[in-house]
Amino acid sequence: MSVAPRWFPRRERATAIRLVTLANLVGTAIGMVLPTALVDAHGPGVIGPLQLGIGMAALVAGIAYPLLVTDRPAGVPVDLTERELETHGMRHALSVGPFRRYLLAIFIGMGVFKGITQWVADIVAPRGFSATDAGNVGAAMLLGGVIGSVSLSAWSDRLDRRVPFLVAGLALAAPAVVGVALASSLAGLLGAAFLLGFCLVSLMPIGMQYAAEVTWPTPEGTSNGLVQLCGQAAVVYVALLYALRAPDGSYWPGLVLSAVLLLGGALRFARTPESHEHHARATTSSMSPSGTSPSGPSPSSTGPGASLQG
Repeated sequence: MSVAPRWFPRRERATAIRLVTLANLVGTAIGMVLPTALVDAHGPGVIGPLQLGIGMAALVAGIAYPLLVTDRPAGVPVDLTERELETHGMRHALSVGPFRRYLLAIFIGMGVFKGITQWVADIVAPRGFSATDAGNVGAAMLLGGVIGSVSLSAWSDRLDRRVPFLVAGLALAAPAVVGVALASSLAGLLGAAFLLGFCLVSLMPIGMQYAAEVTWPTPEGTSNGLVQLCGQAAVVYVALLYALRAPDGSYWPGLVLSAVLLLGGALRFARTPESHEHHARATTSSMSPSGTSPSGPSPSSTGPGASLQG
């Protein structure tokens, strides 16, 4: 994720990150559909060669990437200050209040998404839906995620705003979770799943760009690494949903709790400033009585917003 801020101007970075997210979703969708189709066509014996082929392709890609892709555009010198910050950036990032709020939001959002993806068949089975219906629910979530990542990231870049999209995503995901938990018709269930994927998956590319901006001068690789770590740690939510099942085996208690947490996260994040507002406040509070900052140039002149002039 550190490639995007080094290769793209600020108004294009969320779009660049969304393409990475999109590639992840498309790969997941192919992984869900392709093995089943191949087994149906050629039998279980195709799984071994398929895994070998995927492994070899991953090995070739892993070797080719560092040979073909540069860290930054040609001719751009390495910033020694940036290298220095890599060792201290984590402490600085975690000291930024808006960044900590985003980490909480991504933990809840990705936890809910992963939990529903993991248990989707068990979630819909008590209402009479089949395994095929459960597969369609997963596909609807992925489709919503692809469309949300593509459209909302581009919109966020055009408006140069992140917070409204993150708040709306969390808030709208709450009724979508309730729909997945309680919908009695297949159309309602698929609609709720689509909305859920649309809202939650789009939090990642927009939020990762927000994290990079609000934690400046922490290197983007450090801040986005913390975001990825928090998203991966959200796997504990999968176990939580299982533990909160009702006596009849349904998952509605955990899903209703998820909706409440999503709404709470939206309300909490609604008071979070945009990155340029946060840096302006921080700069103002650090100004000396003479009107100059004792810590050197302000983020507004050298930070993320400076790339708007490029």
